Amino acid sequence: MTDFKQLREQVPILKVARWLGIDVKGNGATLRGACPFCEDPRTFTITPHKGLWGCFKCGKKGSILDLVMHVKDLKLAEAGKLIEDTFLGPVQSHKKDQYSPRGTDDERLAKVRERLDPEHPGVDAVGFDTDFAREHGIGFSSSGAGKGYVLIPFRDKRGTLLGYIGTQEELWLPREFKPVDTKVVPLKRA
Repeated sequence: MTDFKQLREQVPILKVARWLGIDVKGNGATLRGACPFCEDPRTFTITPHKGLWGCFKCGKKGSILDLVMHVKDLKLAEAGKLIEDTFLGPVQSHKKDQYSPRGTDDERLAKVRERLDPEHPGVDAVGFDTDFAREHGIGFSSSGAGKGYVLIPFRDKRGTLLGYIGTQEELWLPREFKPVDTKVVPLKRA
């Protein structure tokens, strides 16, 4: 189900207007242009910081949802879905507790880890020992979004896997680096 509030908060009205072919100009808080409905050359306004638009001549006004509904001749749910798919994509638009056809974040991250190769020469090239890489989920990715990168897990304070950081080049640490945790294996030193 589309979260209309989320759409209004996350999708900039100027981005939607440009996508719809509406050209507005100005450098103040309110931008002006030709109304896509009544075609008056100066009565259409957009106020980006409020996420609102309106026309003084024809009287139409509203948020990004109303703009898409009027221009594309859609119902509210259809306009919301179109904005969601166009600007947020299916992954970003769903909250973690909602159904996602691509699976949960945890499932996707687990699939990434399954395809990482801790024994790849690239892992050694960036300075990680194979055993350390295997133990901590570090490895070379030969497919997916991280293809061609050594992926290093990024975790929060509780140890929850948030994602991966990728690198292709040798990593260097400052000479004065001293690991606090004995499980941390220093990389090659500068």
